[in-house]
Amino acid sequence: MQFSTRTSLLALACTTFALGAMPAGAAEGYVVGEAASAIAADPAVAELVPQAIRDAGVLRISVYGNTPYTMTNESSQLFGAVIDLGSAIAATMGLDAVIEDNSSVAASRVAIESGRYELGMGPFLDSAATEEQFNIINWIKVTPGFVFRAGETYSDPLDFCGKSLAIVSGSVPVERNMEALKAGCAAAGKAEPIVNAYGDQNATIVAVLSGRNDTTVMGSASALYVASTQSDRLAAFSAETDIFQVGVFSGMGMSKQNPELATAVLAAMEKLAADGAYEAIFDAYGLADLLVEDFAINPIRGGL
Repeated sequence: MQFSTRTSLLALACTTFALGAMPAGAAEGYVVGEAASAIAADPAVAELVPQAIRDAGVLRISVYGNTPYTMTNESSQLFGAVIDLGSAIAATMGLDAVIEDNSSVAASRVAIESGRYELGMGPFLDSAATEEQFNIINWIKVTPGFVFRAGETYSDPLDFCGKSLAIVSGSVPVERNMEALKAGCAAAGKAEPIVNAYGDQNATIVAVLSGRNDTTVMGSASALYVASTQSDRLAAFSAETDIFQVGVFSGMGMSKQNPELATAVLAAMEKLAADGAYEAIFDAYGLADLLVEDFAINPIRGGL
């Protein structure tokens, strides 16, 4: 296969993953990986599904493009971590999954509020305000991720004090993390990192591979996935440290008008975790470090 020189490394990683690990199952518009391809219905979970959804036999799921959560292969089919997880949730409930891309976080939120979909996989950043709008079940940790050249040994953000870092210009979360890192370096009596901004994530990865920068910083899910697809050239770690005030999670959202569905989805997630399918899905995308240990509905607000 030939790629133009304009093909991004991130897009190439997506295509490589899709071709190198051919999906084990397919439905209209999307494909699921091996870890999510043989999930059996659980009668106890299925019993919790609201009657209207049970009668329809379908769980309508909204997603949005965001590597490695929702990506598109060469056949224009969706694949990724949320495709696998959403499909597995539906299967555990004894339902077929209809999964559609709504292009952005905002559009996916509207799609759930309008009732066009029962479940928005997100990930939506959890907060008290988010839980006022939706019933939220968190399924992934949110931490900064550091990508660097394979063969180099870094394990702590403070290892990059005095080093050269690449970030995407205008990324507010990453810029905040850089300010936090600079403060952490100062507190540790170490030199401040040098930060260079680039136009997009692909440019930051190129800067690291070329040696212009020692690392690039992005969301940990993207960092771990990119490194897992190019392990001969890149490595990464998730920075779970007090420097960044980590303790934030992201999850899936459901309408406040359907609390029974949230109860059923929670039971499905607990079943998938107990059976090892949740971990297997994360492992397939290099995200094992970001597993959530305990599931709950609206953990900030304390339940429904």
